[in-house]
Amino acid sequence: MSAPDQSGPSIPLFRTGWVCPQEARDVRKLLADNDICFYETPPTPGNYRSCSASIWTRNPDHAEKAIRLIKDYQLTMQHEARERARQERRQGGSAPGVGKRLTYLLALIGFLAILLGPVWLAVSTT
Repeated sequence: MSAPDQSGPSIPLFRTGWVCPQEARDVRKLLADNDICFYETPPTPGNYRSCSASIWTRNPDHAEKAIRLIKDYQLTMQHEARERARQERRQGGSAPGVGKRLTYLLALIGFLAILLGPVWLAVSTT
C-alpha cells in the first residue's frame, strides 16, 4: 500500500468489502505495480454493509489511471470466466440448461400425475 497523497479530497477507487479476497489482492497489486498512490479504509459497522472497506486516492491524476486499470482488469477477469464456462460446457458434452429443463419437465409430469391420478382412477372404475 502506498502512502496517501495529502493534496486533495479522497476519491474512491474500489470497494474491497464486496469482492473475494483474491480480487482485492489483485487490485492492490495492480495499483502498486503502476505506482498509484492509494490507501485503504477498513469496514465499519453499519446496516447493509454501507461502510464497507475501500481503496482510495487523493490524487486526481492517479484516480483516472487507477479506475481505467481496474476496469480493464475486471473486463479481463469477466472474459476469462466466460471462456472457462464455455470450455466446461464443451467438455461436459451437453447444452447449457438441458438438465434443468428436463428436471422441470419431470416435476411437471409428476405434479400432474398426482393431481389428476385420482380423477383418472374415479373415471376408469365407473
